[in-house]
Order: sequence, then structure tokens, then C-alpha cells
Amino acid sequence: MGNTMNHDKAYKYLEIAEAVAKLSKDASTKVGAVKAAVKKFDIDPLHGLVKYKDGKIAGSLSGAGYLRVKAGSVDIYVHRLIWFYVHGYLPEYIDHIDGNKRNNRIENLRSVTHAENHQNKGPQSNCWSGVPGVTFDFRKAKWVARIKTNGKTKFIGQFNRKQYAVDARKAVEKELHPFRRTA
Repeated sequence: MGNTMNHDKAYKYLEIAEAVAKLSKDASTKVGAVKAAVKKFDIDPLHGLVKYKDGKIAGSLSGAGYLRVKAGSVDIYVHRLIWFYVHGYLPEYIDHIDGNKRNNRIENLRSVTHAENHQNKGPQSNCWSGVPGVTFDFRKAKWVARIKTNGKTKFIGQFNRKQYAVDARKAVEKELHPFRRTA
């Protein structure tokens, strides 16, 4: 099926996963659930799929838009299961490089820190400029560019045109947010 790791090898990494799982706040990293999922499903990391033993694709969408499967009473995010299956451990954060929460191909996943994970987020729903870190200051009638790094907000500048603020933000972003997707 193209699996890059067999079930026996995956079990060898469970001790590592136990230590990592204690650090994670995500219930899907519980080692018992991962163990159950490795037994219950066929895992295809090259295509980002988890299938039942009968060949049917497993999973449903979470409220946040991630694919998940059930192992016992625990929901496991498919991207976390695929990462563990290939790498043998569960990092605290896994980033979808292209920003598509349903693209769980192993080549689209990377282990990141909390700060790195936030670099690859799209604009918030209340960001009416459409660009993270770019807002309009109505009092001064100027576009403002900011960027958050290492927990602190850095002021980039005020601009007469939105595009100037966007360009300034993107220039600083390349330097300070190397994990930011470009598309």
C-alpha cells in the first residue's frame, strides 16, 4: 500500500510518544488511542489517507476543519496519526505547510513550535483588510502595518495606501516569519 513504516516498527516508538503525549494538550495524542488507531486502520502517509481494514476511507471533519478518526472514545486528528506513523513520535504542533487542513500527505506536514505554527495562519475572520497585520487607523486616515514576533507586536509603519502597508508587512514577514506560506 505504500506505507513507509510497518505496524511493528510503529509500536517501537510508543515509548517516545508517551513522553511527548504528556506535553501535549491535544487529547488526540493519547498513546493508548494512537496504539488503537495503528491496529484499527491502514495508514497511507504518501496520500495522507487513513482507511478501515476493508479499504474504505476513514474520518470525519472536526468543527475546526481537520480530518479525524475515532479510536475507542478518543478522536485522533489524521495529520497527527500520519506523522506518528512515519516519524515515530508526536510533536506538540504539526503544521500543514500549504494551509489546507485536509491535505494530510506527509510531505505537507512539519513539526513546528507554537510560534512557528502561528506564522502560517491565514487572516482572522475580523481582519477586514484581508491581510494579517494590516489595519486602517480611522483617526489618522492611514493604513498601519504591524507584525507579532516572539510574543511582541512590532510597529512597521503608517501608509497612505493599503498596498504600501501590505508590501511593508510582507517584506518584514519574510525575515521574521520564515514559516509563513507564500500562496
